[in-house]
Amino acid sequence: MVTKHAGAFLTGILLIAFTTQAQVNTGKQPLRTILQSLEKQFNVAFTFADKSIAEVNVDPPPRRTSLANSLQVLSQQTGLNFQSLNARYIAISEPRTSANILCGTLRSSDTGESIAGASIQLGTTSAISNEGGYFELNRTDSTHVIIKSLGFEPLELSPNQFTIDCKAVLMKTSYTTLEEVTVADFIAAGIEKKTDGSLTVRNEFLGILPGLPQPDAL
Repeated sequence: MVTKHAGAFLTGILLIAFTTQAQVNTGKQPLRTILQSLEKQFNVAFTFADKSIAEVNVDPPPRRTSLANSLQVLSQQTGLNFQSLNARYIAISEPRTSANILCGTLRSSDTGESIAGASIQLGTTSAISNEGGYFELNRTDSTHVIIKSLGFEPLELSPNQFTIDCKAVLMKTSYTTLEEVTVADFIAAGIEKKTDGSLTVRNEFLGILPGLPQPDAL
């Protein structure tokens, strides 16, 4: 009987310890730590300004829940905006109004992929899009937003075309048409390859063909 009571007592102690430890583990944690955990769990990547999540502590979302639910829980606790840029990248931004901030996400109109490293100019204010294509900058009195990126046609937009939810801005791929080229001395002197793929042989200028000791008399 004593042994049974002792076993029950030890079991109770272990349950209390386990519960206490669980409470400690599920307490508030740095938002950065939780984001790193979500990145590993769902194979995603978050893009944000460091100041947006600095010193922000939240309760972790439930372990067995979807990514969408996890982001909703974090958004409700922090007031931050979580916007999916594509299947992998998620942008985190602070709530803002159209009065002071201009933001957007650059994407290719052909493939839908994010455009990183693009320059955005608004008067004397400028920004560079991050790896997820996201950018933001302070509004000025300028009436033109100029966006440039290598391989894409430049864009000139009005600040009024940007919304507070930082919607996608599509850029068209830039194509360059080259002049027709004729390759002279193709294989040997006197042989020319035309743009349509045909060959022209000029006997009077024919040089030595590879593997022959002298020009072929044809």
